[in-house]
Amino acid sequence: MEIKSATNNFSGKHEMAEGGFGKVYRGFIDNQQTMVAVKLLNKASIETPTGFHVKIATLSPIHHRNIVSLIGYCKEEDEMIFVYEYIANHTLEDHLHRLLKDGHSELSWNERLTILIGVARAFCHLQYFICGGSFKQYRGVKSSNILLDDNFVANVSLDDLHSHVSTTDIGMFHPYYCLYKSLTRDSDTYSFGVMVLEVLSGRWEVDNRRPLEERILPSWALYREAREILDPVFHGNLS
Repeated sequence: MEIKSATNNFSGKHEMAEGGFGKVYRGFIDNQQTMVAVKLLNKASIETPTGFHVKIATLSPIHHRNIVSLIGYCKEEDEMIFVYEYIANHTLEDHLHRLLKDGHSELSWNERLTILIGVARAFCHLQYFICGGSFKQYRGVKSSNILLDDNFVANVSLDDLHSHVSTTDIGMFHPYYCLYKSLTRDSDTYSFGVMVLEVLSGRWEVDNRRPLEERILPSWALYREAREILDPVFHGNLS
């Protein structure tokens, strides 16, 4: 009841986004003082009956400056809900490709580097500290999973953690995965590297509007010098 009240019974006016795992709503808790993001999960997003509880057990202990925190959860009958902290300033993908001025992102050079450092710290925390040194595949290294706050601090969304693997819910595929269908530490490292290229170049990972030889970002960048890869807005002006 509290979550329904917080989102005005999941009103369309409160809906912020819809993805492969469910709809996200803006909500208010603590007597309307605190804004949160409420995710109403699709049934198909949890593979097994225990999957919901596994995800709670995995997400609850994770606390890091660059990772979106899980505030609470609810499971009632067939409804499964997660409540996350609210990050106000859109996704990295939005700022790179949609919120443009004169055809280019307004993210400065320093903002882009700071964002990438924050993302790297988040993945380091996930891969090493949470697991006590053992490896965890995140499988969600992509700009649409990086939320930015009002100060452009990167906050990694963990919605894809322990999700099933599909072409729509992980970042750019590592060639090893394409050959052997096996995720390794290199899978996340490769996806992060592609995202670095995306941030520095301002190009999409895959852009079918471009000539055939330029559509796949890693292939396009492979034989190019740094200046050619860099977003033209920074040519001669790294500020």
